[in-house]
Amino acid sequence: MREQYLFEMIEKTRKSLLQEVAKLSEEKAKRIPEGFNNNIIWNVGHILLATKVLVFDFAGEPFSLPEDCEKFFAKGTKPSDWQEEPPSLSVLNTLLEEQLNTMLSIFSGKLASSVRENFKGAETVGELLLVNLLHENTHANTIYAMKKILK
Repeated sequence: MREQYLFEMIEKTRKSLLQEVAKLSEEKAKRIPEGFNNNIIWNVGHILLATKVLVFDFAGEPFSLPEDCEKFFAKGTKPSDWQEEPPSLSVLNTLLEEQLNTMLSIFSGKLASSVRENFKGAETVGELLLVNLLHENTHANTIYAMKKILK
């Protein structure tokens, strides 16, 4: 797999998401559209958390998120269960951008490197990045669908 191509796909996906989310108000991002269990803020936070776990943690590289991200955005959580306010959309957007830049920097030249722990058969950094890209696209498409419903 060519690193430049994979990194371009990762960057294109994340920057497209950042552009779409930047156009939203906090109020709209908090609404749960009919037929969904989560809102846009949850999906954005989940992308951040999943990338931290799937890519950084499994590859053994550091990336910090606010401590409360897991209680808000882990698999199986949902806004209707939240007892506190989650991080704001603008904070999440800043973290998305920082995470992208850190990911591209840290993993440059390391696609073939073995990971600390396999995830669903992914044994190299490049394979983890690919799994994460597929996951991120799933949630990005959910966000795009929610935006259409919330108009």
